[in-house]
Amino acid sequence: MQAGLRSMRAAVAVALVAFAFAACGDSAGTGPTPTTVVGNWNVTSLTAPTQPSWGDAVKDDGMSISLALTSGGSYTLTASGDDPTDPWVCTNTASCSYTGTYSTSGNTITWDQGTASEATATFSFSAGTMTINYQANAVITDPYKIVLQPK
Repeated sequence: MQAGLRSMRAAVAVALVAFAFAACGDSAGTGPTPTTVVGNWNVTSLTAPTQPSWGDAVKDDGMSISLALTSGGSYTLTASGDDPTDPWVCTNTASCSYTGTYSTSGNTITWDQGTASEATATFSFSAGTMTINYQANAVITDPYKIVLQPK
């Protein structure tokens, strides 16, 4: 696979993480619980399970990715330590930040990037960890799995 195509898909997938969360409950910014995603999260793993040779962007590549989610439905995703020559999140730079909005229904997350199209993923909680699963679609050709822990 061409490095540019992999980089584009990976960057899109991680950028979508920021859109991929939903608020329920009324927590006001500290660590999330299994009943709310509102708060501050650290991404502990980012993988494309159908592409094991890509490894884990956090564990193998040493990236740091954090996500702040507000009860009003906005987010800020911040990444550092990305490799500009083989990026997962940022484009042509080692650090970047994305902001936007998100919403949910049940365990399905829908995000609007301010473009003509929307995207969805599913999320689940287990022992205080949130897992986001993106399926292949027109933009993401390989499914992605993102694991997050409260800060």
